Amino acid sequence: MKALAEAFNLPVITTYLHQDVFPCDHDMYCGPLGYLGSKAGMHMIHEADVVIALGTRLGPFGTNQQYEFDYWPKNAKILQVDVNPRMLGLTKHADIMVAADAKIVSQQLLQALNSMEGNHKNASSQQTRHQLVQKRKAEWAAERIKKENQDPQPVDG
Repeated sequence: MKALAEAFNLPVITTYLHQDVFPCDHDMYCGPLGYLGSKAGMHMIHEADVVIALGTRLGPFGTNQQYEFDYWPKNAKILQVDVNPRMLGLTKHADIMVAADAKIVSQQLLQALNSMEGNHKNASSQQTRHQLVQKRKAEWAAERIKKENQDPQPVDG
């Protein structure tokens, strides 16, 4: 997954309680989705035209509205990969469902994309994605800092 993200400057977003599957200090890591998740990640997935869901069942804690934001993309194509075929399409529609090991599929996907010609290798597109990830992460950090610095609200009673 890391090699795939680095080869094409792809944003990486994890699901609820699974932040350990990708280095949290990676430049393209946007944080977790869902319950108490990252608005940076939620904005990135909301704006996606393709979502590659590796090794996730796309459960409700990672796909339901959070912060009054229905972030799950409405028009994106979804590729879902899970070793358990019963998890495929269980809670969210997937356009392509692959019952296989996520590591093997990500390696094969990287190999296939590297062998193709096309816009996905465009340096300008990759730079734009990188800049957007950094912008979304900075916006989310600023929002969190602003909330932390607000005076506590008095409690009636």
